[in-house]
Amino acid sequence: MKERLLLSFVCLLLPSVIFAQSVVVWDFATRTGEKNNTTESLTYEFEESLSQNCSYNVLERRNLDRLQAVIQNERALQNVGQITAGGATELKRLGASLVVFGEMFDDVDSGEITITVIFQNFKGQKVLIKSVSIRRGLLLDSASRRESMAALTGQICRSTKATEAVGKSEAKQPAAESTSPQVQPTKVIETKEAAGIAFSLLGCRLSGSVVTCDLSVVNKDDDRQIEICTPCFGNSSRLVDAEGNEYQPEAASLGSNHSLRPTAALASGVPLKGSMRFNGVPAGSVTIKLLEIGFRAGFTGEHQVQFHDIALQHP
Repeated sequence: MKERLLLSFVCLLLPSVIFAQSVVVWDFATRTGEKNNTTESLTYEFEESLSQNCSYNVLERRNLDRLQAVIQNERALQNVGQITAGGATELKRLGASLVVFGEMFDDVDSGEITITVIFQNFKGQKVLIKSVSIRRGLLLDSASRRESMAALTGQICRSTKATEAVGKSEAKQPAAESTSPQVQPTKVIETKEAAGIAFSLLGCRLSGSVVTCDLSVVNKDDDRQIEICTPCFGNSSRLVDAEGNEYQPEAASLGSNHSLRPTAALASGVPLKGSMRFNGVPAGSVTIKLLEIGFRAGFTGEHQVQFHDIALQHP
């Protein structure tokens, strides 16, 4: 009887055992690889929040002297490939399957600090990238930093739970031929590219006096940060209607970031959805003469793409 109870208990735990991965949070650094008191605080606050809120098994350095020694012996790193063979071997011995790297980027023009975390396995594959922004003036406030780290780990938890749900569903259900209708992919109207960033226009719809344009954004270069300019220092985004009236965006989104100037970490070749919203367009409008999107990509400066003569959809 005891053996049956034990077996049942193990079966109940099995899904969480399968999907719970052990991670090491590396020292956060600036985009140029520098470490300071702020990046050190962010490291520990993120590690604590990830340990408390997500299903990952976080190997905390404060509890593992060997882990602390490995991190201290390595130089400031932002990629698994830069860890020495001996360091990687020791991390694996400690049970780590993923390493989390954190980057702090100070956007001087916007006054915002963007913190991006990248989960990498020991093959160098980036399995998860998430980011969050905080106003520069709040960076020295520990409560504000912890709130930002909670928001960041909240994104990570939601992504992890979705992955686990898919994995558990596949494990329970045998493969079967689907009889349901196939979902058609979203039709791309036009694609424009600049600085290795491809913007695909999925359509613009008019509801009342509000025009919303949906986009898909793909980074064709190495992983990097992108920001939609509404405006940035030099470039901006705008819409021009058939009568020549110009409109500035009142809101925009990129991935899970919804703000006037959304930012996101774009993994190479992975599409991310976005949108722009303009208000005050005449209700009877049927076309847009110009949709201009300004953006920043990594260290390549500011760029623009343009879409012309777009037919408006009317829900």
